[in-house]
Amino acid sequence: MTELMTVWSGLGPTIQAAVIGAVATCLTGALGITGIMCQIGAQGRANRQSIAENERRRLKSELYEQTVAVCTATQDALITFSNLMLTVGQAVSYDAAARAANKPMNLQIPRMHRIIDAHSALSDATCNFIFMIERNQVVDPRLLIFRTAMNASLFVVNEAYNRRFVPNSITLLPVDLENGQVVYESPDVRVAEAYRNMTLEIFNSCSAITTCIEDFIIEMQNLLLGDLFENKAQHRVPIDPHAHVVTLDHASVLETYYMTQTPWGQNVARLEENARAAFPAQNNAGRRGGILFRLKMLFRHRRLSS
Repeated sequence: MTELMTVWSGLGPTIQAAVIGAVATCLTGALGITGIMCQIGAQGRANRQSIAENERRRLKSELYEQTVAVCTATQDALITFSNLMLTVGQAVSYDAAARAANKPMNLQIPRMHRIIDAHSALSDATCNFIFMIERNQVVDPRLLIFRTAMNASLFVVNEAYNRRFVPNSITLLPVDLENGQVVYESPDVRVAEAYRNMTLEIFNSCSAITTCIEDFIIEMQNLLLGDLFENKAQHRVPIDPHAHVVTLDHASVLETYYMTQTPWGQNVARLEENARAAFPAQNNAGRRGGILFRLKMLFRHRRLSS
């Protein structure tokens, strides 16, 4: 160190100034290069984050488009089926009243095959709705509450349709023969009115499916588009204070309600109990999820085949 100081002292002021300037220039250059490298790294990270964010936005947009397409198809199928329920009941009732007054109107009563096709289309559409929820539950696991709500709502419609509407309609509705003739005998006015009330009940029960779809779209808008538009869609506020609005915030409470207080949930409980009795070796809490899943798949198969 002493030798270096001696050498440095032996240098003239001009050389010392030149050395100091050179060292300062090198340090400045090194700092500049370091700063540039840090800036490039920061820009690279920002670009990667921007690319990732743009990709997330693209995926969210595509997922929302798929959601709207599936929901629209389900609503269209529901409208077709529910309108047929309303129309067929009214037509039978009006025709019976007109014939009782000896003033036949020759109304065009919907045929059974049209109604069966419409119900089958509704079953397919609601299954696609449920499958869409299961495929995209990674967005928010609480979305599964809409699978439960749809199953519970559809169960009420299917029970009335399969147990009451189909048996009565097979013998009551007109049948078109191959020779062009129509086989139809107008029922008694009281029978026709009871039939109309039954179809009206099914028509009204379809509203639960409609509101389930509406609630689902609201939640998907908030999940997928809320950060993009920096806004939040508001949930519906039903006039009936006892009506349920399906929301993610109340998913746990609603799951308990649907599983314990609805005909679908009670039917699931009965089937689970039967399954436990049939497979006692699997009668433990760890198997409940698998049994419930198989039962739900059985419901879907029954809907598709009905």
